[in-house]
Amino acid sequence: MNYLKYLLIINFLINFDYSLISQISLNKKLNFNLAKTFDFVEIDNQGYLYLVDNDQILKFNKNGEELYSYSNKSLGEIAELDVSNSLRPVIFYKDQGLIVLLDNTLSQQEDILNLSSLNLDQANCIANSNFDNGIWFYDMSVNEIIKINSNAQVQFKSGNLSAILNNIHLPIISLQEKNGKLYAQTSNEILVFDQYGSLVNDYRISSNSKPIYAKTSILFIDEGMLNIFEMLDFSTSKTRIKTAYEYIRGDEDNLVGIKDDVIDLLEIIKN
Repeated sequence: MNYLKYLLIINFLINFDYSLISQISLNKKLNFNLAKTFDFVEIDNQGYLYLVDNDQILKFNKNGEELYSYSNKSLGEIAELDVSNSLRPVIFYKDQGLIVLLDNTLSQQEDILNLSSLNLDQANCIANSNFDNGIWFYDMSVNEIIKINSNAQVQFKSGNLSAILNNIHLPIISLQEKNGKLYAQTSNEILVFDQYGSLVNDYRISSNSKPIYAKTSILFIDEGMLNIFEMLDFSTSKTRIKTAYEYIRGDEDNLVGIKDDVIDLLEIIKN
């Protein structure tokens, strides 16, 4: 009798897992090679591509046509580019502790923000804030999330997260604001904060690349699978990725997969 129950449970779990995997699939919309070298690629919510190569940014439309460029060799290598707001891309020069704000033509706006002037020399990652045009970043020296405005004035400090939160696997390796929430990725979880720095949720999610945050779900890659974690009911749908992409960027509407020097534009189809 116990053996029969065991078989029924195993059969249920297999069918349940298969149903999750079969719910979504990836459709390759466009594939092209821009014949440009790049360190990484970002895509904004309008579908524009940004190729970052050392100190240079090139912006392309969906057809692979180059539109604008930016470069400032005196500032060094670009560590991060946040294009969550296509009208206000934010560049982070990690080694120099500098932040540069651009417009949609990749022209510099306002003065360069120097984090060293705020005694914040160990910023590890940044995120644009569309809530109030501020900028979030994580300071490794004190395990603290900090928010500044465009005048480099501190608006918020979380306090030492290792002292406030138990069993958190610091450091934070990526930040992104989406739909009024700040998402902070560590090695095996995603912390969700509101605009006032209060912890809203803690999801045990491990991803080998930066997650994609949609309105009600989190997309992430784990062991060759694209996972869609639903934040409302904690369910997960997944599909095996045929191409071994180095990373995927985007949102629920625009996805880009990178493999070597080839760029695939993708869409998610829910079956």
